[in-house]
Amino acid sequence: MSILITGAAGQDGRLLARNLLIEGRSVTGLCKPGYKKILSEYCPGINLIEIDLTDERKLTEVLNHVQPDEIYNLAGFSSVYQSWKNPNLITAVNSLVPAVILKWCLEAKPSTRLLQASSSEIFGASVMSPQSELTSHNPITPYGLSKSFAHTLLQQFRNEQGLHASNAILYNHESPLRDFHFVTRKITRGVAAIARGSKEPIRLGQIDAQRDWGWAPDYVNGMQKIIRQESPGDFILATGVAHSVADLLSFAFKFIGISEYDQYIEYDEGSDRNVDPTNLVGDNLRALSLLDWTPTMKLEKVIAEMVDFDIKLISNPELKWFDKSDQK
Repeated sequence: MSILITGAAGQDGRLLARNLLIEGRSVTGLCKPGYKKILSEYCPGINLIEIDLTDERKLTEVLNHVQPDEIYNLAGFSSVYQSWKNPNLITAVNSLVPAVILKWCLEAKPSTRLLQASSSEIFGASVMSPQSELTSHNPITPYGLSKSFAHTLLQQFRNEQGLHASNAILYNHESPLRDFHFVTRKITRGVAAIARGSKEPIRLGQIDAQRDWGWAPDYVNGMQKIIRQESPGDFILATGVAHSVADLLSFAFKFIGISEYDQYIEYDEGSDRNVDPTNLVGDNLRALSLLDWTPTMKLEKVIAEMVDFDIKLISNPELKWFDKSDQK
């Protein structure tokens, strides 16, 4: 079986590729130019292709060459902030790349199974909380809008053309592989530095913002369960519990033995979002009942794992983190 992962150098891509390689699968990973080294370090044995996914001709050539039996489309610009600054590129990657893949599946290999990484941001300013797979989309950012388009387009190809195509509606999920520009890693990296003697404050926007945060390896396992279902469908992967940025700070500082963290935080107005979704909490009942999927790690432990790794990373900048559960 041939498996293709787009966005393979990201957090989820590396975790997924390792899972599949350990299973003995043939895996091809697509990544942006310049990311090949980091992917090869985490996933030895993967077939790596650097590509600009906005080049439809080249993407189609890769699909024709690989002839994948399964496609995990994890590629996408995930920065909501950047989506306001570059909506054209966000749309090209988050909306048009899935369209190219769906078109290829329909015309070249209809038996291919496709998993699209959707997002809780499709619900945006939803009046319903928690959200389920039936909750109406109400995106309020270019990022959320681009994800909503891809999500809905996939449903149309599945319902009208019979493709085995599924959306994994992913709520926030973290690990030590998370990029540093995300607030979770910004906090854990800053707390790790403070634990090692740094006097630099952690600069953050409003800390009352809330999200549904989980453990990334759980969500990757959920995606594998979704694509392997006999019948395709859409599934929310979430913990069902909301936490604030203040909770992240509390968990992180608690790990290094500090209970009062105010003196270590500096307000940064530039980090605030002018438009920010509210009440994004996922109803994971469908995944629990049909996939036998459940979150395995509470957020406090997730943050502790990340702070612990970031402390070690200060002493050893070349250190790599691997999910212990994938060790056979």
